[in-house]
Amino acid sequence: MGWRKSGLKSLKPTAIASTGPFAHVTHTDGPARIVFTSGMVGQYADGSISSSYTEQIKQSLVNILHCLAASGAGVKDILSLRYYIVNYDPKDRPHAGLLVEWLQGHRPSTTLVPVPYLANPKFLFEIEAVASVRDPSFATPIPAPQPGRTDSFDVVVVGAGLSGLQAAYDLQKAGLTTIVLEARDRVGGKTWTVPLAGGKGAIDLGGAWINDTNQSKMWELGQRFGMEYIVQTTQGDCVLQDYGRFPFGKLPPFSSQEELDNFAMFRDVVEARCQTIDIEKPWVTGKHYDSLTFEQFAKECGALPKTVEYANLWVRAMLGIDGSEISALYFLHYCKSGGGFVQMRSDGKHGGQHLRSKTGSQPYSEGLASLLTSGSVILSSPVAAIRQNAGGAVVTTTNNLSFRCKKVIVSVPTPLYRDITFSPALSGDKLALSSSTRLGYFAKVILVYAGPWWTESGLAGLAHSFNTSPDGKTGNGSGPITLIRDTSDPEAGVYALTCFALANAGRDWSQLPAAARRKEVLDQVAQMYNGVDKELIYAPVELFEIEWAKEEFSKGCPCPVTAPGTMSSAGHAIRAPFGNVHFVGTETSVVWKGYMEGAVRSGERGAEEVVEALKEKKVGSRVNL
Repeated sequence: MGWRKSGLKSLKPTAIASTGPFAHVTHTDGPARIVFTSGMVGQYADGSISSSYTEQIKQSLVNILHCLAASGAGVKDILSLRYYIVNYDPKDRPHAGLLVEWLQGHRPSTTLVPVPYLANPKFLFEIEAVASVRDPSFATPIPAPQPGRTDSFDVVVVGAGLSGLQAAYDLQKAGLTTIVLEARDRVGGKTWTVPLAGGKGAIDLGGAWINDTNQSKMWELGQRFGMEYIVQTTQGDCVLQDYGRFPFGKLPPFSSQEELDNFAMFRDVVEARCQTIDIEKPWVTGKHYDSLTFEQFAKECGALPKTVEYANLWVRAMLGIDGSEISALYFLHYCKSGGGFVQMRSDGKHGGQHLRSKTGSQPYSEGLASLLTSGSVILSSPVAAIRQNAGGAVVTTTNNLSFRCKKVIVSVPTPLYRDITFSPALSGDKLALSSSTRLGYFAKVILVYAGPWWTESGLAGLAHSFNTSPDGKTGNGSGPITLIRDTSDPEAGVYALTCFALANAGRDWSQLPAAARRKEVLDQVAQMYNGVDKELIYAPVELFEIEWAKEEFSKGCPCPVTAPGTMSSAGHAIRAPFGNVHFVGTETSVVWKGYMEGAVRSGERGAEEVVEALKEKKVGSRVNL
């Protein structure tokens, strides 16, 4: 999705209540983009207005952020603020502290204007901003690199997923010459959107979900690129294979009250314990948990067999690995990064699976790439080696391209560091971390139907399986699918169920021939939705399948995980630079790790780290060069 230039842009971010014919924000186009916002008041997106003066100030600042983001600017790009206060009292200044916190150390010029009233008598505060931001897309195009020639840049970014592209964009905005090297023939990394054969709608083979409240970075990108969203359905019954239907959001249909109470107990324990984890240094408050697998942790907490099975299901569904293979500390920290276990698992307003873009998720990456200086992204160029020296580094690719730079940002999953030859070699905790992390088995099989037969049967399309038959034997006719979600776009006439084959059950299934894999999936869907006309289930009009574990430059999904002991011994190294090489990726984030939000935030963090290091003329952490 391109970001067109035509002199002046007028925008109305959908996260802000409508103001009739007037724009919320306008900006000029050019190497230095000047951004002007309308006056923003404390009105929520649904049009409601708080009676609290303080809450109106907070919401006004949220709305200003939406305006700035839509024009590619942020708080630190603000040149000037003007705010209007009804019945101003110099002895009562809550706006001052809120503004200082919001500006994060930035100090633009400001003007306070006391007024008797604003456009609506309910409004108590209004604020407008003028900002300026560098637009990298107006810079002189970068010449295509040639084999046998060494080109020089300030920074080389390895990987054109969300984290790498966000880092590159922020670096170019800061005035640093930056090139992005991507192994694939496309941008997007683990976001990959493909069109349906019928020409209407698209489906996501990779990452798909965001929300509009606590995933602010992804929401801002969506606003900027004009993306529209589908709210994940929560209407109808869910299904647990072999146990039956149950209302969405309620406890599973176990046969005894003891099992139900035990399930609820452990769910609450996971929520409570994850909230105790130090998000920056999880090993400080969670060292004991790092001595256990998550399955062992469940049993230690008194989980009964059915609850243990559900605990394993959670881990499979969220990370593509079994609970017997992952550190309990890793899982608790993962949940904490998304605001807690319940929020991360939720399909509701603030949850991890609340919204899907109508055009899919790859347009986020395509949009970011379009904002870069022309020629910035070099596709089909896997990085072979990173050789550091006193002045920076030299990066070479498998197709004989060579780049000299001051800094490198590596944006590939931690286990894939071993595919790059580092000189000097990674050592110490950095090497231990990259050697001991692993990616889960994650496959999607997307069944596209002519109509939503599940909703017509009162089902939400959400289904789970323990991947065991009632006799408790894995793979004994139960099928490979752990999770099914409705990924339809009813407005576009697209009706789809996305089936997730995960962890060990998925690995076993992946060994079958293609026709047998398809049969096993359809057979299991028919078993899970027992009572629905099987002719409907066995008649998808399209079927898509992707195994991320077999994708050469991903090797798994959604993000690397650790077994017991690794976080305590080497976890502190995950974001640490290695000389002039810096590392980003969703697994390095402490906010929404494993999600697209985490990827973008890590890219921002990496760019800030590099900019500050170059400002201070740091060579990097001490290594033998």
